Amino acid sequence: MALFGWLPSPLKRLAYRVLLGYRIGKRVRFSFGGIVVGKSVDLGDDVEIGFLAVVQGRRISIGRHSSVGTMSYVSCETIQIGEDAKIREQVYVGGPQLPESRFELGSRTIILQMAFLNPTKPIVIGDDTGIGGHCLIFTHGVWLNALDGYPVNYEPVTLGKSVWLPWRVFVMPARRSATARSSARIPLYLGTSRRAAWRSAPPPR
Repeated sequence: MALFGWLPSPLKRLAYRVLLGYRIGKRVRFSFGGIVVGKSVDLGDDVEIGFLAVVQGRRISIGRHSSVGTMSYVSCETIQIGEDAKIREQVYVGGPQLPESRFELGSRTIILQMAFLNPTKPIVIGDDTGIGGHCLIFTHGVWLNALDGYPVNYEPVTLGKSVWLPWRVFVMPARRSATARSSARIPLYLGTSRRAAWRSAPPPR
């Protein structure tokens, strides 16, 4: 299927429809090297997959007028992108996969350049939300041996509607309650409370 990436956009659309059974809307555009690989794929009207961009997963749905930018990589079991959503250049969405891994990006959203998202557990981003460039969003935190008492945390991360993360914000799950509006270049620990704003983020206790 990666060989389809070198085909011109009209031939690529035809191959995806006829050979793989993808549902592809009108005026969908694939740039050179851009591919979509999945078992169940639904691309709405006017979707654009950029130069050398890769979208792969078991179930993929991208709403109309949405785009994945140049050299971006999106890999997850389930990928659901709303309408008029923009993933800009060199965004990375991927990491270790579980059956429940899911990346859900709402409508009228944007993820700016060089952001890194790890949807081992589900990442859900609500409508009208903006993610600044160089942001890091992780759904797990683990390194040292849990049997020695070191923390292990695997939790979903949800950003609601109309949330804004400026550039270089680090978001990770935590048992401590907090949700997210922040200044740039600080870590955020997300839990369960509905609304909070931090300008500096102490580590969870």
